[in-house]
Amino acid sequence: MSHIFISYARKDKEFAKDLAQALENRGFSVWWDWDLIGGTNYRERIREAINEAQKAIVLWSQNSVASGFVIDEANEAKRHGKLVPVLIDQAEVPFGFGEL
Repeated sequence: MSHIFISYARKDKEFAKDLAQALENRGFSVWWDWDLIGGTNYRERIREAINEAQKAIVLWSQNSVASGFVIDEANEAKRHGKLVPVLIDQAEVPFGFGEL
């Protein structure tokens, strides 16, 4: 079980990687999709990882607000009361997430 799940757009990989390393350096266990193993049903594994995590950080950016996967992951985390939104650029947060 991970403490923290990180959702991000591929183009924001370096930011996500740096965040994951910073959190791990502070003693948190982090799951992000670079932990996926080839041949895994990635949709099912991502849902499991969100459900198992204590919190889910969603990195909102101009890239991620256009990603259906990031929005799906954010919805799943929000549904479970685990969503921690982080705005990493001047993106407009998707409809339904502005109140957070």
